[in-house]
Amino acid sequence: MKGKHEKRCRKGHMHTVKLSDCNPTAVGIYLHWLCSGKFAIEVENAPDSVAYYHHLSEACLLGDRLLDTRYVNAAIDAIVDLSDQISSWDWPVPGDSTVEFVSKQTPVSSPFRRLMVDMFACYGSADL
Repeated sequence: MKGKHEKRCRKGHMHTVKLSDCNPTAVGIYLHWLCSGKFAIEVENAPDSVAYYHHLSEACLLGDRLLDTRYVNAAIDAIVDLSDQISSWDWPVPGDSTVEFVSKQTPVSSPFRRLMVDMFACYGSADL
């Protein structure tokens, strides 16, 4: 994604980033994190974790689009923390739809994409 951003990243230039095509949940997660430094999502059971992974993935991609490296790193840390927390649950995390979503939105060389694929391979079900 670096190539897409290089034209926008000129020192001393201000640019407006339109968020009209972004998921409102991802924008809300980002704004909450900006104000509190925390992610406002609670996970109490395995099915919720699939949605959590998806929302955090959308939020991570939004952070990349906004060139907010601190936020992207925090979102990735939250995803890894979640996987540590729920690795004992019998549920495919992240879900196949999330891995597919991230794969379509990122280049093959993306570390985030590789992380999601690796996590799915590690925790995912062979039935999917």
